[in-house]
Amino acid sequence: MSVKLDTETRKKQILEAALQVVGEHGLNGLNMNDISAEVGIVPSGIYRHFGNKDEIIKGLLRLTESKLIEHLENLEKEDIPPVEKLKSLLVYHINFLRKNKGIPQVIFSDEVAFGASERRSFLFSMIKGYMSRIKSLVEECKQKGLIQDKTDSQVVAFAMISMAQSTAMILSLTGGEKDLGDTAQKAWDLFFGSFEKK
Repeated sequence: MSVKLDTETRKKQILEAALQVVGEHGLNGLNMNDISAEVGIVPSGIYRHFGNKDEIIKGLLRLTESKLIEHLENLEKEDIPPVEKLKSLLVYHINFLRKNKGIPQVIFSDEVAFGASERRSFLFSMIKGYMSRIKSLVEECKQKGLIQDKTDSQVVAFAMISMAQSTAMILSLTGGEKDLGDTAQKAWDLFFGSFEKK
């Protein structure tokens, strides 16, 4: 017998379960029966919160965005140098993608990256907003004299997102088995060293 939860808690539980299913079977293998089995409710219980698969996919994109933003906001409050915040962000990205193997499969799927314009727009808006937050951290590094004044914050933000996307692609191709932590760390040190103040 399932426990009665408030709407938002149940929706999040359903999305987390959907992410688990996608991680195991891919986005094409996402179905209400597997999600309901993962959550421990009857399939009709899912339809009370999500009308169809399309709504679940949109929910997965929003869930991904909220997790990334939540970490960024917590990081912004920490009393550590902004350079360390940038580095921590990259490490978080890698760990986040390793723990959530379904995310790359959603983001790089035909249904999202090449599907309906509404989904593509949402994904682009999500990436753009996240890049904007990274740019702010880079600007803070410049203001505090930690990196060269000529450093282009847009380029740094783009490179960080690209590193995360490359990591996501490799994790997706290898089923999450490839440990990219050390490689990404070295890539970051090489990249960051090019504009760090000596």
